[in-house]
Amino acid sequence: MVSDSGPGVSEEHKEQIFGAFFSASADGMGMGLAICRSVLEAHHGRIDVARDPVLGGAMFSLCLPLSGHGSDSVAGQENGA
Repeated sequence: MVSDSGPGVSEEHKEQIFGAFFSASADGMGMGLAICRSVLEAHHGRIDVARDPVLGGAMFSLCLPLSGHGSDSVAGQENGA
């Protein structure tokens, strides 16, 4: 997980944030998170965003499959974590 203490991601933007060319920043290109998601999905992983309960900002969670454990095991998820 990666978290910050910034303004976070609004509920309105949560569905759009990983889309290509979407940016909440005036000078953003909107490609960074789209590329991250594409790379993770190409490796059978995923990326999610939520509000960090302690810092109050955005909290990004990345999950990737464990090597040699089949395509159903995902790091951090194999034991219900």
